[in-house]
Amino acid sequence: MTSRRLRQLVHQSPFRAALRQGRERNGPLRGDRYLIMGLTNPEQIRPWLDIMYQRGTPLAGIWLLPP
Repeated sequence: MTSRRLRQLVHQSPFRAALRQGRERNGPLRGDRYLIMGLTNPEQIRPWLDIMYQRGTPLAGIWLLPP
């Protein structure tokens, strides 16, 4: 369900992630809480990725960090 929700909210970006924040204990809705993140403008990192590609630098991944 999390991956489906990610595609719905940040469908235009290949760089998206969901971080589980814990469980809701009180209130009418009980369930897991998630922080959903996505890089909505991948062109911001394109110059960095191009430089790494030109130099043959391996890239293990791109991690989205909460602000």
